[in-house]
Amino acid sequence: MKIAIINCKRQKQTYSCSADEMYSKAFTYMAQRNFIKLAYDDYYIFSSKYGIIHHTTIIEPYDITLENAGTKYNIRRTSAEANINQLNTNIKQFIETNINNQLDFHITLGYWDYIKQFKSNNIRHVTQKQNTGMIKERYCEATTKWNGNIDDSITILQTPIPANPESSHIWTHDVFGEWEGKSYYLWKDFKDKQPKLDQAVLRKVGFSKLHQHKGWKLKSGL
Repeated sequence: MKIAIINCKRQKQTYSCSADEMYSKAFTYMAQRNFIKLAYDDYYIFSSKYGIIHHTTIIEPYDITLENAGTKYNIRRTSAEANINQLNTNIKQFIETNINNQLDFHITLGYWDYIKQFKSNNIRHVTQKQNTGMIKERYCEATTKWNGNIDDSITILQTPIPANPESSHIWTHDVFGEWEGKSYYLWKDFKDKQPKLDQAVLRKVGFSKLHQHKGWKLKSGL
């Protein structure tokens, strides 16, 4: 069997439901799932609370996440702390149970830190782009171009994002005022002040494909 594993998302439902429904609020999850249902025999979710669980497993909402950092076992503390021992036990059991299956982990580096210690020929890491907009675009493209060959699709998913040819702009925001530069640097300067600010969406504003994102507009377009 070919099995895909997706890491959990910050956006969640507020009620008890299947893991698949729990993360369906996140557009990145939906894009990943749509591709994975085409390409794989089954799929699981790597939850920072529950470990690796089948998408039909009923779970409760939670506020725990593993940092996307290079240092193993780095935890972003939110309302609760991840149980590292429980996660490691769950991962080990999952991998041992699926030793004869191909396991493709469509997960960020922070989650991969928990998997890479279990070296095996049947385990593969499908690396993820740096922001949610880019992840969605790549998985939508892989779904559209699906030809029955997973390796071809993974090439699409992992193709580097080309350099940004966007010109500098004068941006304006009702709260933050004016700012000058490219969308990428705008995102870097304000991503901590506006947690849901999306680099890929800002880039579309920079190319005048969208009018605004999170209140940011091009001054010339007002």
